[in-house]
Amino acid sequence: MVRLDAQGLYYKDLNEKIHRLIAAGEREFMVENVNGQRYIGAALPEGIKMELHGTPGNDLACYMNGACLTVHGNAQDGTANTMSGGTLVVHGRSGDATGYAMRGGKVFIRDDVGYRVGIHMKEYQDLIPVIVVGGSAGSFFGEYMAGGRLIVLGLTGSRPLVGDYCGTGMHGGIMYLRGEVPG
Repeated sequence: MVRLDAQGLYYKDLNEKIHRLIAAGEREFMVENVNGQRYIGAALPEGIKMELHGTPGNDLACYMNGACLTVHGNAQDGTANTMSGGTLVVHGRSGDATGYAMRGGKVFIRDDVGYRVGIHMKEYQDLIPVIVVGGSAGSFFGEYMAGGRLIVLGLTGSRPLVGDYCGTGMHGGIMYLRGEVPG
């Protein structure tokens, strides 16, 4: 396993270093001191495993296509943006627009998520995206959802299970909400 220290690294430099190591044959990474670096895990293929310690920036795992990422901390906005495959586990919370236009793969968030999670999710044949939220979700959860699975467990946090306008414009997929939902 390759250990990288992200402290003070510009996001572009960190991502270029990871992609160079992958091109050289490395497949397992532990990245420590992550602090807002964007696009980590972008377009990573199957067979790559990465542990991130800290708070990755926007668009974590965007366009990811089969890799396995684990975050020991929180994630910012745009997590799993247009993700096609793989697994993302966040041992914390995730910000707004998590799973935007997600097309496949699985995302597991231990705590709460922000607004517009699962917006424009879609599925095709055996590609069924899944987002599981351990806590609660903000407003517009599942907005314009066309496919996939959204699951909110309500196990952590003190706010309502979902915010206003849950499922607005939803025309496909399945949403599971564990608990009471305000009118």
